[in-house]
Amino acid sequence: MKKPDKKSKFLLTYLFPLIGLWGVVCPLGADITNRGTEFWLTFPQGNGSNNPPSTLQFLVTCDVNTTGQVQIPSLAFSAPFTITAGTSAQVVVPSSAEANMTDGVAVGLGIHITAANPVAVYGLNYVTLATDGYMGLPVESLGTEYIVQTYYNQGVSFGLLLGSEFAVVGTQDCTHVSINLPNTYHGSHTPGVPYGVTLYQGDVYQLQDLVNDDDVSGTIVNSDKPVAVFGAHVCDFVPYQVQSCNHLVEELWPTQWWGTNFITMPLATRTGGDTFRFLASVDGTIINATGSLPVTLNRGKKYEHIYSTPLHITANNPIYVMQYSNGQLYDNNSTSDPTMISIPPVSGFETDYTLSAPVSAFAGNYENILVPAGGQGTVTIDGSQILASSYTAIPPAYYGVQVSVGPGVHHLTGPVSFGVIAYGYDNADAYGYPGGMLFSSNTPVPTPTPGGPCASPTPSNTPTPTPTTTPTNTPTNTLTLTATLTRTNTSTATPSSTPTSSPTSTPTLSPTLTLTPTVTLTPTNSPTPTPFLTPTLTPTSTPTSSPTESLTDTPTPSPTNTPTDTPSDTPTPTPTLTPTVTPTASPTNTGTLPPNPTPTFTFTPTLSPTDTNTPTQTPTPTPTDSPTKSATPTPTNSPTQSQTPTSTFTFTLTPSFTNSPTLTISPTSTNTGTPTFSPTLTPTTVIPCEMHVWPVPFNPARAVGGVLKVSCMPTGGSFSIYTLSGEWVGRAEEANGMSFWDGRNQKGVFVSPGIYYYVIQQTGQVLKEGKIIVAINP
Repeated sequence: MKKPDKKSKFLLTYLFPLIGLWGVVCPLGADITNRGTEFWLTFPQGNGSNNPPSTLQFLVTCDVNTTGQVQIPSLAFSAPFTITAGTSAQVVVPSSAEANMTDGVAVGLGIHITAANPVAVYGLNYVTLATDGYMGLPVESLGTEYIVQTYYNQGVSFGLLLGSEFAVVGTQDCTHVSINLPNTYHGSHTPGVPYGVTLYQGDVYQLQDLVNDDDVSGTIVNSDKPVAVFGAHVCDFVPYQVQSCNHLVEELWPTQWWGTNFITMPLATRTGGDTFRFLASVDGTIINATGSLPVTLNRGKKYEHIYSTPLHITANNPIYVMQYSNGQLYDNNSTSDPTMISIPPVSGFETDYTLSAPVSAFAGNYENILVPAGGQGTVTIDGSQILASSYTAIPPAYYGVQVSVGPGVHHLTGPVSFGVIAYGYDNADAYGYPGGMLFSSNTPVPTPTPGGPCASPTPSNTPTPTPTTTPTNTPTNTLTLTATLTRTNTSTATPSSTPTSSPTSTPTLSPTLTLTPTVTLTPTNSPTPTPFLTPTLTPTSTPTSSPTESLTDTPTPSPTNTPTDTPSDTPTPTPTLTPTVTPTASPTNTGTLPPNPTPTFTFTPTLSPTDTNTPTQTPTPTPTDSPTKSATPTPTNSPTQSQTPTSTFTFTLTPSFTNSPTLTISPTSTNTGTPTFSPTLTPTTVIPCEMHVWPVPFNPARAVGGVLKVSCMPTGGSFSIYTLSGEWVGRAEEANGMSFWDGRNQKGVFVSPGIYYYVIQQTGQVLKEGKIIVAINP
């Protein structure tokens, strides 16, 4: 048999398995858009409690015949639907599906929509005089970083309009979410200090800000698995102090899909203009909009302005653009009200849309259509061409038009990519949402079914030994002490024991940990091996009976508690606090250390006894031979039944060096009684860097910088391009964690439009592979 050549090996090893996979997950040539076969959605709280009850409904459209179902796990709700090609299905769900939590998780309240073929889904929270809607995002378009956009609370003549809110829906079990609120929030959480929430598939977390003039816009939501995020307000004036109020809601897209180039048209029937908000993803973002001066924003900050003309909006970094319809009194138009609409960037335009307006209840339904120059007169709605003369120029090179449409489903198509938003008005009411969007990704994210509880730590009956480490003998000149915090689960253990005669005291230990992480020592003239220290604090002890555990999202170090009963009348648990050190060293110039470099760790347990027994603690540090680092814990502990004292241990590491330093720190404390040990640490999310390839489709003439970009490239990695037949096209090397491809082959000639394969490798190992589409030859 003929030995396969290198090209054949590439096809067999990399490309053919991908073709098989895409045949299942995504048709060849298809991109990730707002159409999909699986959605996890919710309805943030609207204004139904103060009006006739909400009618929560989904409008589901499809280009082909298909079937599907809508399910809500916690409500035991399931409703099948059938769609004939080019039509829509209306599915009404129970009003109890609306999230009404002020700050909490509703287990299984997420709304799960599945279909046999890709569908577009539009949610509508319909309430007389207080409606709004959103475009649903399929699971493959979701991400792990969002910045919330909504509107602020207001005090008005008849009371307060409170309820600036956001909701997060879990799509996979054991999803750890970190939430960092802006300084425009003054509720129960501290702005700027992230807090954690753990979600299972179908769980919904919602936070409402109920403080006047507050706004949760700018909240940063990070997660370790894809989630769906919604920005909303229960009922609000837009702009500030302009009646009347309406519900606001949008499903937000993750930061990876934000853009730098936008075009908009004013909303039909409104004569006074529309309110816009621009939200920045990174510091130093400069935004330009037609007719206004440049605005510079930092990450999570917003700029609000009212514009009455068509807009061309550009930015040097990705931004989120939200267009708001103003309250009816802004231009004395009673057939209108506030709604907020996410504006897709030009890179998200498509050539084909099947979308739906509400099937009834709104007197006027409209669509704004936005095209590049040359596209006017080419777009059709339901087979009818929109005349080129209907369009309004949007300098420098775009056109837009407002079109009145009837209720129900509409099919729009054109030979070039164009954008569309849908909205409508009735008496003191409004709704609005984007008609669709091209998200352009290569790696759809599956959502596995629930798989049981999150991994939990298992208590050990054996005390943790005190580890020692010895650095190499290679001299160096810098001591760096690094504290490493990693996401883990924290257990709350409640062991029990039964003494033979004396009463039992139950203190509660709630340690907090403060690390001073870095010490740099200046060298002089003697060879010195220098370890790079990574301390880990691990309090342990031995339980006498089975503890119960509850999990919270908490960074390491992760203390655990396993008290040990001694054969006496009073149980005596002995927790052991064991810092460990992992040093390394490297050669450098000779040097000596300045006096007394002192990294410090502070460990503060809190004792809450239930009787008058007084536990005592006797920490015992045990250093090893030279070189020595001494640990000096200083306890204070006087718990009583009527108060909650604290016990503070301060460990001071004072390094001295020879060629083989070893550190052993074994402080030990002894408590009399049966403790409950509940560590509480401020959660810190460690989100891994994820590779992204964008924009896709890739058009060198329209992409920022004229290049395809690859983020989170490993050092020394490479990004290679191949044709469908496996022919090598080009290669881009990693530079500062990124790779860039300008669309040219190895001869410097632009490639032809079409589908290409890419492979990301490092030292011969394939790290990621997928496909890209080169849209137009520049």
